[in-house]
Amino acid sequence: MNIKDNRLKERKVNFSNCILNRNKVWFVSTEGYFMNIDVDTKKTSYIKLKNLNSWKKHPVTDNMFADRGNIYWVDQFGKYIHEYDIDQNEYYEYQLPPVEMIEWQCYAGIYLYNEKLFLFPRIGLTRIEFDLHEKKYVVYPWNCSDEDFKVNKKEDIQLWCSVQSNNWLYLFERNRNKAIRMNFENLSYEYIDIPHELSNIQHIVFKNNVFYILSVTGNLYIWDGCSKQVEEVYDCNDKELSFARIAITEHKVFLLPDISEKIRK
Repeated sequence: MNIKDNRLKERKVNFSNCILNRNKVWFVSTEGYFMNIDVDTKKTSYIKLKNLNSWKKHPVTDNMFADRGNIYWVDQFGKYIHEYDIDQNEYYEYQLPPVEMIEWQCYAGIYLYNEKLFLFPRIGLTRIEFDLHEKKYVVYPWNCSDEDFKVNKKEDIQLWCSVQSNNWLYLFERNRNKAIRMNFENLSYEYIDIPHELSNIQHIVFKNNVFYILSVTGNLYIWDGCSKQVEEVYDCNDKELSFARIAITEHKVFLLPDISEKIRK
């Protein structure tokens, strides 16, 4: 892979997340370099930022987002929101409140909605809203009136993963048949029951009006949130296989490996 920088020799480049914007794939390499790949020319470039002295290398990034001419991402340790202005070639960082990391992740989900980033920590039952224009964050606690929610101590509840379905957000607890469903439009939310098959989710994707769920055991399910029906479409009975993510194309579903070397479709 040809990298346009004298300090970097031609070699393989690894990264944990990326985003497509202006016909380029933007990412932070595992060595902490901010880079992109031109979709047409396949040329890979290292981006030398104007204010390079303020750049802090974070090799692993959470979700990346594009808003107009800017790209945003959050580092693995949840300390900063990073911003890159494509037109001005300038980089900025904004500090976030301390968030405890659980198994190498701080957040159960990060989403862009109405020019705000919504960040949901795995523990603490709060949501953080970062205004992309004001460059400031506000922390909001959950105040659910559900009786089952009150019975469980808030500090004992651990959010594990989440998925957006149109204007709704589903936040799933770990090892429990419960989820928090929030409406992005009015920020109302409720505590809901989910099928027992979905109590141990590794990854979840909303596509074609249904949820595709990968369990920690490697099984793949399809869940219709309206009818509440669950269908098992793949039973992983091979102990040597382990999967981390679901990738969905127009006609196929791929299970991407965790520590194994095989992809299932």
